[in-house]
Order: sequence, then C-alpha cells, then structure tokens
Amino acid sequence: VEPFRMAGSSLSKNLPANPFLKNNEKRSKKSKLEQQQNLLSSTRVLSISAPDSDILPPDVVTQCAKESNLIGSTLTPESLELTANMINRQYLEHGYVMNSVTGAVLVPSSDGKEHDNNEGHVLLKVREVRLAKNN
Repeated sequence: VEPFRMAGSSLSKNLPANPFLKNNEKRSKKSKLEQQQNLLSSTRVLSISAPDSDILPPDVVTQCAKESNLIGSTLTPESLELTANMINRQYLEHGYVMNSVTGAVLVPSSDGKEHDNNEGHVLLKVREVRLAKNN
C-alpha cells in the first residue's frame, strides 16, 4: 500500500522544508530539557541505593551519601562525585580494585501527592567485576 499523496506532491519535493516547524521542534526539545533540569535542581534526595551491587551493604552506601551531604539536598555533580569517590574507596579498602560507581539516576517520588518540594531516590549504577574460575 502506497502512502497518501497530495495533489502536486511532485512539485513540493523541490521546496525547502518549513523552517517554522523546525524551530517549534527545537523549542519543544529545549523546553523539555529545561523542565528536566528544573526538576533535577529542585528534587531533594531522600534515599540512595545501588541495586546492582552484590558487594556493597546498603548502610555503607547510605553512610557515604550522608557524609557527602547528598541525602537531604539536591543531586549535583559535586555531591555525586564525592559520594562515588567515597564508595570507590570502600571497594578499594576491601580489595575490589576493578569495581566502581559508573553513574546515577534520580527517580522522583511517585506517591501521588503534590509536594512543594520534590523528593526522590538516587539509584547508583555500579560496575562490579566477576572473575571466572578455571577448573
């Protein structure tokens, strides 16, 4: 089945694209990015976890986040880097030299209530190397 064609569509092939549509698309993408940045900068971190970790105890992750002032404040590159460095140091102190924090995702609370201050949970992404045994 051939898509619907308007009469004179062969003429419109040589016309330039509508520049107003592109500007609207750019504005739409920019406004979505701005909304995400505003949400990120106004969301207070209530808790943190590393769900993919088989090594880190949850209380160690939470303690590192508290010491770096991540819990109770907003997620910033600085607070995330400080938390990641503290957790990476924990890995090293326990002999896991190839393991590390690789990123984080802020998950806004979805309790259905409207808050003046947004709240959320940080999910840390970690890389934990597992070596295979040869028998």
